Formats: sequence, C-alpha cells, structure tokens
Amino acid sequence: MSLAFFSCIVLCVQVAYASPNDNIALHGIVNRSYAVIAIDTCRDAVRLLDDIQLASGQRVVLYQAFGYHRQPVWTSVDTSEGGWIYLTSSLPSTLDGTLAVQLITVQRAISARTSDTIRCIAFDGLRGGVIAIECTDTLYVNNVIEASRCGFRGGLPGAARADKAGGDSVMHWTLGQNGEGIERLAARKRTDKTVLTQGGGRGGARNGGGGGGGNVADGGAGGWQCSAFTGAYVGGASGRHLI
Repeated sequence: MSLAFFSCIVLCVQVAYASPNDNIALHGIVNRSYAVIAIDTCRDAVRLLDDIQLASGQRVVLYQAFGYHRQPVWTSVDTSEGGWIYLTSSLPSTLDGTLAVQLITVQRAISARTSDTIRCIAFDGLRGGVIAIECTDTLYVNNVIEASRCGFRGGLPGAARADKAGGDSVMHWTLGQNGEGIERLAARKRTDKTVLTQGGGRGGARNGGGGGGGNVADGGAGGWQCSAFTGAYVGGASGRHLI
C-alpha cells in the first residue's frame, strides 16, 4: 500500500488508509488548496482563510511551505464548526500558521490511473504548488504529472533601464530580487546577492540573472551580463540543496 505526494519540491511515500473507490481516472487539477490562518494544536483544528465546510471523513494533508517543518501531515476531517476544521490526527507543535500552511483535499482510492496530464495550481504565497494522491494499492501513471513552475516564485527584476556594473549593496534600486525558498524573506533581504537558505540569490544588474532554487541538488547560478561590463560577474548565486 502506498500514498503519493507530488510537489515542485516534495515527493514522499507513506502507508495509506483503505478507500471504497477503485480504478478511478484522474486528470487535470485533482486537489483543492486552502490557506490556513490559525492552528490550534490542543484541539487538533485549523482555521482557513476561506469560509468553507468540509465533509466528515474527507482526506486532507497539511503542508507548510516556509520554515523547517518539511514533513506533510496526512489526516482526515472530523467535523467543521464555527469556522474551524477539526481533524482526526494530532497536529505537531512545529506547524506554524504564519509560514504558509495550507490544507489540501486529497484524491483517494484503492487504485487509480491517470487519464490525462495531472496539474496543480501555482503557489501564490499562501497555497498551491502541491499534487496529492492517495492509493491503498496502485497508482498507474500513464500520463505526465506536471508541477513545473508551480512552486516557489522567482524574484522580481530590478528597475534599471541600462546596464550597470552593479554592486553588492543590499537595497540598491537596480538589483533584482531573490527567489523564494524555505526561508521567508524580510524586505531588506530580498535584494541580497548571497543565498538565503535554498532560495536563489538576486542578479546584480539588468542583465544579471537570479540564481535557481535548490531541492535535491544545488540550483543553477544566475547569468552574466550580456553587453556592457562583461567582465563583472553579477548573477545571483545558486540555491542550496535540501537533501
């Protein structure tokens, strides 16, 4: 028995619970994601940004995008009451509602097969970037499971209109911003050329690319300028690996 959890940054396998559904066909976006704004670990409950009700028994997973709680929490809905979703499993105290925790409804079956490309919504800073499928027997992957470009977001480009030699000043107006990583960045850190955890470093001038984020291996380094100041390496440093 296995359970699959696909994301731009996570793939894990765990034991799943039984399900009455068998040989279901999956395609398109198979999950719904809701931003969590409060967590009560004493009552094993979460409060969502959206005012919704979830049916008792609905299988869900809690996933925290930022910070160092990297293990998804697989659980089920007990009841929905007063804006809170009560869950059947104990919630770890390391879950932090200020670090983009999302509750994701899970496709669940004894066995399932992909009938077309599986996709997810892009991460918007609060939710998205995750595909979660649960099978107690077999998931037959006949098509692409696509989560590319749906995870941590790249940094914004700088405001320069002409090539600049560029410096390492943290708040220089010409600098591009850092890409997102597991460390949520303060405003003063968003134009830091160095690597912040595994988010890519910023580019130092208009034509200097930002570094790629890392997961299993380090991300790619940002590019050199392509016209003036060709001798200055101003690309952002690569994001560091997590594993």
